[in-house]
Amino acid sequence: IDIALENLTSHIPFDGTVLKRDGYRVVIDRGAPEMVVGKEISTYTIEKLTDKIQGEKLYLRETGLIKITEVGDSLSFGQILVEKKPLEVLTGNKILVYQPDVKRDPAFSELELRSRHGEYGDLELNLGIAATNLDTRTSSGQGLSQSKSYPGGSLRGLIWLTSHSFLDISLGLGMATIQGASTPSSTVSTSLNSTINDMRFLAGYQFGLTQSSGGPRVFIRGGYSKHRISVDTSPEPFAFTSTTFSGLLFGAGAVFGIAKNYGVSFDVDGLLISSMSESGLTSGAQSSGTAAWDFSIRGIYHMSEKMDVFARLAFESYGVDFTGQGTKPVPLANLSQNSRALQVGMSYAF
Repeated sequence: IDIALENLTSHIPFDGTVLKRDGYRVVIDRGAPEMVVGKEISTYTIEKLTDKIQGEKLYLRETGLIKITEVGDSLSFGQILVEKKPLEVLTGNKILVYQPDVKRDPAFSELELRSRHGEYGDLELNLGIAATNLDTRTSSGQGLSQSKSYPGGSLRGLIWLTSHSFLDISLGLGMATIQGASTPSSTVSTSLNSTINDMRFLAGYQFGLTQSSGGPRVFIRGGYSKHRISVDTSPEPFAFTSTTFSGLLFGAGAVFGIAKNYGVSFDVDGLLISSMSESGLTSGAQSSGTAAWDFSIRGIYHMSEKMDVFARLAFESYGVDFTGQGTKPVPLANLSQNSRALQVGMSYAF
């Protein structure tokens, strides 16, 4: 612990200590030039945390905010502006000296979102509806296009390997009935069952942009992704087929607080090494130009130490081009799937 304490304090820029408190006045063992009259400085207490990977370690927890009122060569005097109850600014608290134009609200340090994760990981459930547009086209522009709503949800598990690295596993499902004929006069059944299945197995790394545990955080991730839309087989020339987009997916994102217990996160992912396959009838002899990406943004409410609730807006796009004659009576030039999903959900840290 002594070594950990030494390493921790050695990384504090212009670190200092509260030597004495008298009412709402404090004495700090730092003077000019680091200290400036009018400067606002956060105070921290050193606490011990047990981590299943790294064992026992120390970290800083914000206790309050003080304003410098007098500065000497080796000592400074300050006034306590606010304390983060039930914590108080006490003798022995550490200080971090920030740039003069930086002002901090200690209430923001209460918002740690996913950095306040459980010892082992997080479990997340999403429920909502996706407005999905399905489109097939021949080289002459003929085809079938329609929009359908797919109610469904997803289950996601985040497993922490260390305090920064993680595994991200998710499964998603949506169901709907789509149109199977390109014209109302077609004799083919106009009702086809359809499901959308998503599976991802990713590994990632998360790091903070500031020294504050409640500050903005960025993550990167990569791994295997599979997106499949299953449709009943139809002899209609332009009917949709069951298609699977799969490959190596890479992405990045960020999460940051906007007020106490409220935050925003966003992420973007794309298949960099991808493939597309069809089952049943095929739209062309060969496929090329496979593209797949998604983007999402969510608003987060930190309800308790272990639970968050959120609303999520997501956009997905999948597309592919065809050449040659497949097993369909009319060869297609391309097909695409685009969706906009609105979901609500909650996550639990364990």
